[in-house]
Amino acid sequence: MRTLHLETGRHLLGGAMQTKHLVHGLEERGVPALLVCPDNGELYRAATREGLDVQGVRYGGDHDLRMILTLSRIIRSAKPDIVHLHSRRGADILGALAAKWVGHPNVIITRRVDNPISVGMLNGFCIGKIPKAIVCVSGGISDVMKEAGFPSDKITVIHSAVDAGAYDSALSKWEARKLLGVLPASPLLCVIGQLIPRKGHHVLLDALPSLRDKFKDIRVLIVGGGAIRSRLEAQVHRLNLDGCVQFMGFRSDISTILRASDLLVHPALREGFANVGLQAMASGIPVVATSVGGMPEMVQHEITGLVVPPGDSKSLAQAIEELLSNPGKRSMMGRLGQDIVRESFSVEKMVDSNLALYQKILASHPS
Repeated sequence: MRTLHLETGRHLLGGAMQTKHLVHGLEERGVPALLVCPDNGELYRAATREGLDVQGVRYGGDHDLRMILTLSRIIRSAKPDIVHLHSRRGADILGALAAKWVGHPNVIITRRVDNPISVGMLNGFCIGKIPKAIVCVSGGISDVMKEAGFPSDKITVIHSAVDAGAYDSALSKWEARKLLGVLPASPLLCVIGQLIPRKGHHVLLDALPSLRDKFKDIRVLIVGGGAIRSRLEAQVHRLNLDGCVQFMGFRSDISTILRASDLLVHPALREGFANVGLQAMASGIPVVATSVGGMPEMVQHEITGLVVPPGDSKSLAQAIEELLSNPGKRSMMGRLGQDIVRESFSVEKMVDSNLALYQKILASHPS
């Protein structure tokens, strides 16, 4: 069996990291896997460093129709048994059209977002008809796809995964804080993700004044970049939170940030399956998340963290206060989170589940 994987994400985040995990895991199992990705991104550089079979392409965005020709040539040359498309329009639409053009029968699409989607002519053909399977990384995304009218017999759930070993930091919590300039006794929250409206950063900021009244030295690290940074900075200033909120931009030391933190807060208004939640659990810290998308499948309420309604700053503040006030409960949740990640969200399990799907498709539809 030979597989080809298209991932159009440039940053080594979220779906791109999951794709790299999968390609690496397939190679370890003796299944050749060609990764096709933009030649100017972090994913391409990381895959090259790690010795993966990678082909870089010039990618001009989701509407770069030249990609159809480029991808069709690559598919024709590589002769894969499975074509697996891993990201939104740049892969699922353009990749599906390229596979259809060259007559490749075995296409799989992975859906990682719970954005509303309609079965129009283009989506119905490229996502509903061409693929043999639609992999959703959470049950929440699966529900969105089924409710939109995509064929339920093609939809399967394979959760995203985390390399738990990558978060076994040799640093102590206090050493990590020293590197980040955080005092040992300060309650420390981190928020990790793109600065875009659906991530709900503004809800956390609205919750902070009441938390600061109870925890004078509270600090919040906002990790990531995006279009609404200036808007969030203005909100911080308006709420007089300049002394406790720090915007850190994109960072490569996520394991250090998690190691230093007491909690990960994920206040999203909409979410597919936030990989950072798995990273926090692997790091041994609890998660306060909203009940959107696949987050309740990851964060078990009162076991590995607390789950609150989206957009509710009061409930969010209460959940954060409860855990900051109870270090014993935080520690217990952190240990349980580590156990659950290793049992249910390992890279090995994710790779094996995808491989089993490939084998099932090939048994029914030989290439």
